[in-house]
Amino acid sequence: MNIYGHLLAACDRLNLPVVYKTDLDHDRKQLEGDDPPPVFGWVLYDCGTHLVDPRSRDNRGIPMLDVFRDVFRTMFTTDRNCFVWTGTELRPMPNADAMLDFLAANG
Repeated sequence: MNIYGHLLAACDRLNLPVVYKTDLDHDRKQLEGDDPPPVFGWVLYDCGTHLVDPRSRDNRGIPMLDVFRDVFRTMFTTDRNCFVWTGTELRPMPNADAMLDFLAANG
């Protein structure tokens, strides 16, 4: 199974997302692009997904891991399912901090 297939399997298993399912199209495009992340975080929740590339920075040069840590702590109040793609498997993580810590150490 390819990486995107693992993401779809998690969606099917958890019956998510409920809305903004087109987020999965964006995830697929990023994974099939010229420079896909070898390791990444992925957040699946009722209102879509977030694919977290540990190599990315925002337009101010701030690492996206730091941006996402703030976003996940302050803006999202719904339950979310956090995963990391380790390079070989989609591994569930207990929470967003654990996912981001894994990416900081391995990305």
